[in-house]
Amino acid sequence: MKKFYVMASMLGLGMLGLAGVTPTLVSASDVTSNGQVKFKLDQSQTDPKNPLDPADKNPGKPTDPTHPGGKVPGGTGGPLSIDFASSLIFGEAEISHEDATYYAKPQTFTQDDGTTVDRPNFIQVTDKRGTFEGWTLKVKQENQFAVKDDPTKELTGAQLSFT
Repeated sequence: MKKFYVMASMLGLGMLGLAGVTPTLVSASDVTSNGQVKFKLDQSQTDPKNPLDPADKNPGKPTDPTHPGGKVPGGTGGPLSIDFASSLIFGEAEISHEDATYYAKPQTFTQDDGTTVDRPNFIQVTDKRGTFEGWTLKVKQENQFAVKDDPTKELTGAQLSFT
């Protein structure tokens, strides 16, 4: 019987101890923190892309027969840059006293495996300023078309148009 009283006493004390415990609610208040980022202008040059598929991971390299070895000169670089402009190659044509239209040959790209593929002539402009200001590209002809070996022999009335 003594054991019963001891057990009952311990159980009663344990319950009294639990009765004194009250749940406590914890609440978090709003806290403001700061974040910082500094952007700098990208001054690097951008390689020419495939004008038909700018996302192409292996666009090849454009070639330029007007430069030694067909090597294309680099673009202007900087945050707003002209990365590439096709040289317009018209090939050979018969001299005519009639009005005539001549079309530029396509831009040739050399693939990594050495094969070539023709694509449209193009000018590639890259805007990395991040300002959404927009830009306008203008082309100006400084002189009348002339014979390469004798610039005094002009092609009077010749015009160039982009469509």
